[in-house]
Amino acid sequence: MSPRKAGSQTAKVGIIVSKRVGNAVVRNRLRRRCKAVLDGIMPSGPPRWYVIQCNAKAAALSFAELRSQLMYVMTRAAQ
Repeated sequence: MSPRKAGSQTAKVGIIVSKRVGNAVVRNRLRRRCKAVLDGIMPSGPPRWYVIQCNAKAAALSFAELRSQLMYVMTRAAQ
């Protein structure tokens, strides 16, 4: 369901992790970590689509660093 439809009140997030990041295990781990972070920091306000593209450097970040980066990006995107 599109967030533009009247019944939708939540933001939608797409996470893109290309094969350049690593093998399937690395890509899926990064995707799950991003989802875990985003579950707690999704901005309130009107529903929107957010697309997050992770590069190879993101796979090397600690969870705290990844959370910090995603918080920064989501704060900027919500403005």
